[in-house]
Amino acid sequence: MTVQEVALSAYLFPAVGAVLGLIIGLLGSVLTAFLPGLTSAVLVVGGLYFSTGLHHFDGLLDFGDGLMFRGTPESKVTVMRDKATGAGGLALGLINTLLLVSCLWTVSADNFVPLMLVSETSAKLAMVFAAFNGKPSSDGVGAVFTGSMKGRRGRAALTGAIIFSVVIAVVALRIRGLVGLVSALVVAGSLVMLSHRHFQSVTGDVLGAVNELARSCTLLILVVFRWL
Repeated sequence: MTVQEVALSAYLFPAVGAVLGLIIGLLGSVLTAFLPGLTSAVLVVGGLYFSTGLHHFDGLLDFGDGLMFRGTPESKVTVMRDKATGAGGLALGLINTLLLVSCLWTVSADNFVPLMLVSETSAKLAMVFAAFNGKPSSDGVGAVFTGSMKGRRGRAALTGAIIFSVVIAVVALRIRGLVGLVSALVVAGSLVMLSHRHFQSVTGDVLGAVNELARSCTLLILVVFRWL
């Protein structure tokens, strides 16, 4: 499947996230039953990262480097596309990973599936939301995704993705799930505005960062508001 074909199927991203969340959630439930909490949390985060070939995590690192670099939007994009990882990317990647581990460390075996189901669905919806609202870059994977999300097709894709995600969130965690879903959209909107300011567009690296940070923030909200 080509990048263009994947981009045109963006409305299915939350469904892919739901399947991935279910698998990782089951993995977490099993690991938590046999291993110490910290160990199982680290292994689950590793499973999350490697399930996507580290592509989104790599985007997060590049995004951090671009944000930290002082220069024109064009030079910031060039830094993001550099294969080397700088202090900004390392710091953002480390903070995100520690946040994920600390959140999952507190999750009991019977709660792993619904929390991962909602957080992964929310993360993928956040990517669709960011692509819909983002300005396309001049080239690259991000340009394909953001370009495909414009116009009537984009509105239909976003609407379908939102409806599916809301159903998953409500079925899995009721009001708590909806709060987590909204938090992911807030993260996505914030990162889009930040990217427009620094890069004047939403690139593929930005979309990867949206996925990672939206997942982490959603999990944080779900853990904090466990009483809902």
